[in-house]
Amino acid sequence: FYVEQGMYDFMRLHQPSLGVGANSFEDWVERHVDRMNEMAALAIYPETPHGVLDRFRIDEIVVVPDGALPLVPLPNEGQMDGQPNGSTTPNKDDRSVDLQWGFPSAQTAYFTDLTTVSDQNPFYLTGSLIHELGHARYLVDVYGWDVWTGGSDGSQVAITEDGAPVAGSALMPSSGQYVHFTTEQGLMNQDYSFFDRYSAIVLNFIAGHRAIEGNFNDPDNEGSFLNDLPAQNRLTIRTAGGLPIPDADVRIYQATGVAGHFITKYYDDVPDLQLHTDAKGQVLVGRCPFSADGRIVHHFGGSNVTAIVRVEKDGAVSYGFLESRIFNLAFWAGHADFADHDLFVGAPLCFPARAALLSPALDATTPTRVVTLSWSGGGQDITGYRVWLSSAGSPARLAGEVSAQTRSLDVEAQGRAAWWVETKHALCPPSRSQTEFFTAPGGSRPPLRVVPVLSPEPSRIAHP
Repeated sequence: FYVEQGMYDFMRLHQPSLGVGANSFEDWVERHVDRMNEMAALAIYPETPHGVLDRFRIDEIVVVPDGALPLVPLPNEGQMDGQPNGSTTPNKDDRSVDLQWGFPSAQTAYFTDLTTVSDQNPFYLTGSLIHELGHARYLVDVYGWDVWTGGSDGSQVAITEDGAPVAGSALMPSSGQYVHFTTEQGLMNQDYSFFDRYSAIVLNFIAGHRAIEGNFNDPDNEGSFLNDLPAQNRLTIRTAGGLPIPDADVRIYQATGVAGHFITKYYDDVPDLQLHTDAKGQVLVGRCPFSADGRIVHHFGGSNVTAIVRVEKDGAVSYGFLESRIFNLAFWAGHADFADHDLFVGAPLCFPARAALLSPALDATTPTRVVTLSWSGGGQDITGYRVWLSSAGSPARLAGEVSAQTRSLDVEAQGRAAWWVETKHALCPPSRSQTEFFTAPGGSRPPLRVVPVLSPEPSRIAHP
C-alpha cells in the first residue's frame, strides 16, 4: 500500500475514535486484509469446496509526501477519464508484490463519520477497496450482467412492446431504468462482505500464482476467463413457471458498446439471430450468441455479456435475458463441447433486496455462547428466512429456518463467528444479506493459511 502523508497522519489521529483498539493507518488496512481472508475461507460453493484458496497479507506500506502519487504513472491510453491514477496505479514499476493500491491525502474528505463501527462507514471498513483489489487480481464487475436503460452512461434498450421498454422497469437512483438483475451476488456485484460464486471460481484458477500481466487495477489479463464458452449450447425456452415453449419464434438481440463509457450496453431493435424452438422448446445457439465475431467483451467501451431474447408463441410475446456467465459456469463444470441451459421468459423483474442484520452489532463480543441473531426486511413476497452460521473457523452451516413473520433466531456460537440471512421469495430467487461477524466466548481465530507459489504461469483448470 502506498499512502500519502496526510492520509497516514489523519488515520493516526482519528482511528482511536472508533474505540476498537485501532490507532493507525496500519490498523485500518490490516482490518481490510483480515476481512478478505475471512471472506476467502467462507466462499464455499459446489465448485469451491475449500473456499478461495489464496490468503492475503500486507508486504509493505510506503509513506510518501502529499501529491506524490502516482510515483510512476501509467500512460492514460484506452482507459476511463481519470484512470489510471494515484489509487489504481500508485507505482507501475513496483513488481515486488502481487497487488498494490494507493491512498492520496485528498481521500480523507470521504471520512465524515469517525466513530461508528459499521461496514457502511468507510472509516471503519471501505468495502469498495476489497472490490477494487479484486479487479487488480483480474476479476470483472459481475453487476455488468445487469441491463439498464436511460442511464447517464449512454446505455439504452431501444426494444419496446406497446411503447414500453422490454420486461418492464424499476427506477434506480441515478442509474436509469433497470430491466434485468443478475442473480450472481457478492463482492464483484457491489456487496462487499462475501465473495460471489463466479469470482471465487476464477480466483482459484490462479491460486498461488504471481501476478503476470499487472498487479494494479486493471491488469491486462482482467477477465481472461470470459471467453471460456462451450462449443455448442442448447437453450430450453421456458415460461416463468418452468413449462417449455415449443414451436415458438426466437429473436436474440446482442449488445454493443457505447464509446467513452464503461461496460455500457446498447441494444437496437434489429434481431441478430432469428431461430425457432422444436417440439421440446429447445433451440441451438452455437458457441457465442452474444456477438457477431464470437468474442465476449466486458470493459471500457462496452459490454456484450447479456443478450435479450424475445420469444413469440401464438401472438403472445415474452422476454428473457441470456447471460454469458452461465455459459462460463457450464464450461468450467467440464462441458467444453456441449451444454444445456434453461432460459425463463416473462419472469418478473427481481431486485436483489436483502435483509438488514441488526444484532449482534458488527464485530461485537457477546457475553455468552448462546446468541440471539435478529434482522429486518428482505424485500417483497417473502416466504421465509434461512440463517447461516460459521463459528470457530468451521464451514458455514444452516443454523435454522424460520417463517416470514419471524426475524430472530437463537444460535450457539464459539469464538469468531460469521452469519448471514437468506431471504426466500415466492416469485424470485433467494436473496442473501451481507455477512457480519461477532465473537463469542471460547475458540480462537483460525490461523492464516498461505498457499505456496506454484509456477510463474497460471494453469487453466476446468472444474469436474
